[in-house]
Amino acid sequence: MTTPRLVVDAGKCTECMSCQLICSYTYSGAFNPEAARVVIRPPEIRFTDDCVPGCVLCARYCVYGAIVRPEAA
Repeated sequence: MTTPRLVVDAGKCTECMSCQLICSYTYSGAFNPEAARVVIRPPEIRFTDDCVPGCVLCARYCVYGAIVRPEAA
């Protein structure tokens, strides 16, 4: 399985941390942005090397459209 490419528009990011919270809770069992595999450091949004292939939870929970699946872009 290949990792779907996510489309990132850091200009839409409000730093609400929804993407980091869902990621950290899903993969570490705690709401801890430091444990997330998506990193928000304005002006960029990036993904760690251990980002789970095929996971798109960050895009699903980003209500501002800063991270979207390619077909939604």
